Amino acid sequence: MTELSFVEKVDAKIDKHHLLNHPFYQAWSTGELEVSVIREYAAQYFKHVSSFPRYLSSIHTNCDDIHIRQILLENLVDEEMGTENHPELWLRFSEGMGNARNNVNKTVAMKETQQLVNTFMNLSKEQRYHIGLAALYCYES
Repeated sequence: MTELSFVEKVDAKIDKHHLLNHPFYQAWSTGELEVSVIREYAAQYFKHVSSFPRYLSSIHTNCDDIHIRQILLENLVDEEMGTENHPELWLRFSEGMGNARNNVNKTVAMKETQQLVNTFMNLSKEQRYHIGLAALYCYES
């Protein structure tokens, strides 16, 4: 039996708490959620999606390794550039669920949503850039 690498150990821990295993996502994937619930979720989750480029920017700013900064920059460009940027794509999804774009933009974040955004923002602003990278890795895995 071979010993797991550090990344494999981290991935195993992440898998135990994978977002798609949450009861909400399980209910969504089996069609058990009302459209109104998905509509509200879409408006709330937009707060996180639209903040994601700022998380990347903060990590990029604190990173002293040019090669890692270049990777972060590629990701940032993918998140924000052009008409197919991620916040725009999420707004389109929200519209498809029956949310008016301006209502999504004006939605007040629930306390938990604001805590999510604040937590990611705080981790991303850490001077030790690897902390923000680790947070995004866990989220994206």
